[in-house]
Amino acid sequence: MLTYADIRNAEIFATGKHNDAEYTKEDLDKMVDAFDEVGFIPPLKKGHPEGQRAYGWVRNLRRVGEKLLADLMDIPEVVYQEIKEKGWGSPSAEIYWDFERGGKIWPRVLKAVALLGGDIPAVAGLKPIYDNLTSRGVVKVHPTEIKEVAMPIITVTLEQMKTVCPPCAVKMAALNFKAIKLHSSDGGKTYAFPGDMPPEAFDALCAKFAPTEGFRTRCMESGAGAEVDDPGAFCNALETACMEQGKLAERQAAKTHAKSKEESDMEKDAQIAALQAEVEKYEQQSEQIKTGTGDVAKLKTDLATAQAEIAKVTDERRQERIAGKVSGLKVPALRPHIQALYEAATNGAKVVKFTETGKDAKDTAPEAVVDALVVALNKQAERLFTEFAKSGQARTEGELDNPADEVDRRTKLYMREKNEKDYSIARNAVLDADPDLKEAYART
Repeated sequence: MLTYADIRNAEIFATGKHNDAEYTKEDLDKMVDAFDEVGFIPPLKKGHPEGQRAYGWVRNLRRVGEKLLADLMDIPEVVYQEIKEKGWGSPSAEIYWDFERGGKIWPRVLKAVALLGGDIPAVAGLKPIYDNLTSRGVVKVHPTEIKEVAMPIITVTLEQMKTVCPPCAVKMAALNFKAIKLHSSDGGKTYAFPGDMPPEAFDALCAKFAPTEGFRTRCMESGAGAEVDDPGAFCNALETACMEQGKLAERQAAKTHAKSKEESDMEKDAQIAALQAEVEKYEQQSEQIKTGTGDVAKLKTDLATAQAEIAKVTDERRQERIAGKVSGLKVPALRPHIQALYEAATNGAKVVKFTETGKDAKDTAPEAVVDALVVALNKQAERLFTEFAKSGQARTEGELDNPADEVDRRTKLYMREKNEKDYSIARNAVLDADPDLKEAYART
């Protein structure tokens, strides 16, 4: 049988100048405010060496006057006995300055509390830990049978994931992954994402709630708060895992959080594939309807739902494709017309007879017909702009191959239009009106 102790109301830090740094009440309040936000629980240590195991956990941090008090929880019996025998005296707080996590910076954060034996604490005036074993403190001792100690697990099923992150659920379904299990190694204080989780689903989860700023809030508001057993622990574990694997690097976490077209297409392709698999499954179960052995009403409902979802995702892909094509049209005034043509083309017949020469018409997809129209319009537009340039209007890029000829052409045009007799005056006016041409002309 294992026995643990909880020591309440331990004094762990105070205002004043410690290790050449000044701490005020406001600094202590900032540490209290950050305590529940930073996503980890400070451990209780023996001394200050790094990398050691925890001998308890710091809970319920608060400021009382000039001091910080906390409850030291889950202290093993052997350590508790050492404290009781006054082997450990005053505590020593380890403090992060300007701690950054998840895109947020906290000025002061409690990192850990160390038990000091023969070492002198930097903060004077704190009660030794063993003083809290008298009537001035409260100690709770709780025995635990080893066989009763089970590491907590957070399970997120495929159905729950459909609410938390629908694209992730699609990827899980496509890989026949039924649930994600997060295990805790410290009694439920923190959790870790499993190493066998499908990378596609994990990447989709990180992308769903990125960037780091506001990651946890978006995660909590996504449906995790209603679907997951411990949403706070789940979102903290996810953010930590995404950061550790470089999924939330600043170069990846654009503030707009916009997915590339390729990513969007891949995601929708995965959705369509998974939904089509569901439809095939329902269709295979149609024999149950004929024999009367299946839940007919439910099967019909599921089939209709899956088919409707396929139609929705497919239409989203179609709309994105049309938008991309229309945006490439160089004559903005024609875009509404082309938009309407694409709509008709992508919703109508599968093939049409079409030829650009008037001979040998072939079966052609309507969408390809509109593509050809856009190409032809763009060619006409380029020709139109060239003609405008030759008549003295703005010229297209690349037509200043011979700046001297262009200056001469514009100068003579200026002299005719302005009735200017002096070539030099006309030329200077032309150059002053076009700095780019003036610069190019100066290089000739």
